[in-house]
Amino acid sequence: MSRHSSFFILLLFLSLACGCSEDKDASMVNFLVDNDSITCQISVPVPESSLKMPFGEWLDELLGGYYTGDAGDLDALVAFYGKSITDTLQARLREMPGTPKEYEATAEKTYETEQFVTYNLSTYFGIGGAHPTSGEYGVTFRKNDGRRITWDIIRNDQLVAFNDLLCEELEGYFNVKSSAQLEKLLATDRVFDLPLPKTPPYFTEEGVVFVYQQYEIAAYACGMPGSTIPYDRIKPLLTEWAKKMLPK
Repeated sequence: MSRHSSFFILLLFLSLACGCSEDKDASMVNFLVDNDSITCQISVPVPESSLKMPFGEWLDELLGGYYTGDAGDLDALVAFYGKSITDTLQARLREMPGTPKEYEATAEKTYETEQFVTYNLSTYFGIGGAHPTSGEYGVTFRKNDGRRITWDIIRNDQLVAFNDLLCEELEGYFNVKSSAQLEKLLATDRVFDLPLPKTPPYFTEEGVVFVYQQYEIAAYACGMPGSTIPYDRIKPLLTEWAKKMLPK
């Protein structure tokens, strides 16, 4: 048997031995492969039964969107992506040997009220290039029906006012004092018509969070521009159903 085949079998064994089915914490689902060359780690919480499907669908989208099984079966979903991503890291290792390849995805529940629950997912993907890729994703689910909060919480007739609010918050993030200064830092010269972040907003104790991912509107060195908008500032711009979800 070749060294390559032996290494692959070892990885497969580790995937099965360290995967989610062996996790002793019933509140978490985990996958882990960790050796000198490859690290692949996925760790997610188990939501209440009524939210397993919407939570799994959200997780599937962020991990790749090509899982064909039951998204509510988090054990199977995490094991599938753990094995798939491990295979990808192994392929990158063959292309660029000598540099460890890493992938980590960790989700956690960060806030909860009687109306909703919020989860956050952090990802890291490093294959030895100039810059590793990181991501920060939040999601809020309405408890009574699993509805996922998206940018439709903003009233259509308040989109211009919300754009102005986004600009103010971004000026604070970049520590500049005018839209003209902000334009010089963004990959757009249309601060009067900013694109909404691809990542949906999510609710926290302090307010509604928005975040742009790496390279989305600014250079890598600018990180992930975003801010927490206090509820009292954003409330006038929200739809009536969204207002009903806000913490009392």
